Amino acid sequence: ADYSHWRPVRGDGNCFYRTVVFGAIEALLREGSGEQIAGALAKVSYDAPAEQQAHGDMLERLRACDSVEALEQLIANNGEVDEALIRGCRRLVRHFLC
Repeated sequence: ADYSHWRPVRGDGNCFYRTVVFGAIEALLREGSGEQIAGALAKVSYDAPAEQQAHGDMLERLRACDSVEALEQLIANNGEVDEALIRGCRRLVRHFLC
């Protein structure tokens, strides 16, 4: 397969989830908008108020993304959004596996 570019990611043990997140989000952005992505992640909830707040903030920012480039910039430049996105993805995976 040919790849158009390399995407650096944080080396914190969540590379698999970032790969899944980016692939899913890129596919959704090609077909729609950040709203679809946020809609899928809106099903996730947390007991801890701080985690729920971070999740809500991340959803708002995702809804504003209208391109893969905007998404890449958001995640690369905002560690809180990145962490909330990873937590949300992990929760979704757990939900579907259990």
